[in-house]
Amino acid sequence: MKKFLVILMTAVLLLPVFVINTSARIIEPNDPIDVGLAEPTIDGNIELSEGWSEPAILNRNTMTTAWGTAPQVMDGRAYFAYSAEGLYYAADINDPLGAMYYFGDEATGAGFVYSNEPTEEEANNPWYGDGYGFDGDVFGFMFDINDMFMNAGFNRNRDHSPWYLLSLFKGEEGESDSVKVYRKYANDGYITDLVDAAGYATDDGWRFEIFIPWDIIIEDAEVCSKGKVVYDKEMLSSGDFYMKSNCMYHDRFFDSEQNGIETWSRYFAVSVYGAGTSCDQISAYGLILNFTKHHFKNLAKGNTPTEFKCGKIEVYCLDCKQKINTYNLPVENALSEFDDVMLGKWYSESIRYCELNQFMKGTDHRIFNAPGVLTREQVVQILYNIYFDEPAEYTNTKFTDVKSGAWYESAVAWAYEEGITNGISEDKFGIGKTITRQEVVTLLYNFTKYLNIYTDNEGDYTTFDDAAEVAPWAEEAMNWATDLGVMTGTSATTLSPKRTTTRMEAAALIERYIKNIIG
Repeated sequence: MKKFLVILMTAVLLLPVFVINTSARIIEPNDPIDVGLAEPTIDGNIELSEGWSEPAILNRNTMTTAWGTAPQVMDGRAYFAYSAEGLYYAADINDPLGAMYYFGDEATGAGFVYSNEPTEEEANNPWYGDGYGFDGDVFGFMFDINDMFMNAGFNRNRDHSPWYLLSLFKGEEGESDSVKVYRKYANDGYITDLVDAAGYATDDGWRFEIFIPWDIIIEDAEVCSKGKVVYDKEMLSSGDFYMKSNCMYHDRFFDSEQNGIETWSRYFAVSVYGAGTSCDQISAYGLILNFTKHHFKNLAKGNTPTEFKCGKIEVYCLDCKQKINTYNLPVENALSEFDDVMLGKWYSESIRYCELNQFMKGTDHRIFNAPGVLTREQVVQILYNIYFDEPAEYTNTKFTDVKSGAWYESAVAWAYEEGITNGISEDKFGIGKTITRQEVVTLLYNFTKYLNIYTDNEGDYTTFDDAAEVAPWAEEAMNWATDLGVMTGTSATTLSPKRTTTRMEAAALIERYIKNIIG
């Protein structure tokens, strides 16, 4: 997605227009995932100790929207296992109203919706629920084992393998929620009685587990392909095969204007294609699962995942005792972009906002390190990211601590050349030095003047009890920042100007700055 933040400054004359934008987002599919032998209990809890695979990440970074411009609002993680008798898969889905944050009224339907029992007329209609089997949110899973559908000629647009669609039904008072399953493109109809499935609603969405016998999968593939695809049960039972698969989510809601169930605008899938394509066709399946002969046993190493700290999982084979894999387990209800940032915190959406607009990046793969401290060069790099669409070459700087070719060189040289910073001394910028709250505000204030944005204000930071801690050189900037809502207090009575700035504080400050000052 490419976003443009346009600053239009008009006085008597039309001043220059500044365009602040970001690079186009690239879909980054999950790496291939190893799946092992296991027999998890189907209760909806997704206990990793029972042998589930490493999770496949399902969000706007790894999935694409079908039909072009649909806003994506679902974050999820899918897990897999298999036994001699069948296939297991599970998903933990965060489907909050957070889409409102990005899309306003366009995201009216966002949020998890239970399905309801169909009327007799609906149940007899093959296109009940727009053909997806249910009138609530639907999770679909479809796959092609060893490319057998593709090799049989099912590689054209709109060719399908069997779909297995799940939805959650709210339990009656005193009863648990239940999962129902619908099969499509092979003996279409409900197969809840032929599989084992369980699930329940969570605070942010829902989760489920399901077991499908190989016998059903073999029969469905043969029916769907008109006899061209025949899976061998002995092969499926013993592993040593691969599966190209697709997880597809329908975030559904009742559209009062259309007087019916709306689906298409919440339609996204794991796909090797981009937005606007037929993501459900076999040739587009973008999630690769490698089924191994190993009998998985997952062991948690260290502490249970907590806020700001992912847990480490080591995967061993119970038979050969070999270590198969090591991966980080996200914190519970983690933000889609970063496994160490929990949804619903005061800084969560600010971090998402800064990452979405590519103002800030993580410190490692899927790690944001929210409580980590910022350095001076990092803040200048953020301003550089806000201002420039493409990297600009700046090298003219007097600072001896700026290394030639360093990742921050252009940003520091630009900020110095344009008068945004003068460094900490005549010849030092302060590379590696942490930065205080008043220093960050001063850099933002200087940046605002550089953009020719009106900075007059009626602020008075002296109403805070610790106002005396504000340095004389930061007074003007602090008045401006507190007046326009860029800087808020660390409490109702304290400003903490000398406190080191954390990455989560910086994300919140940058979001407020863009929305309150740039617009």
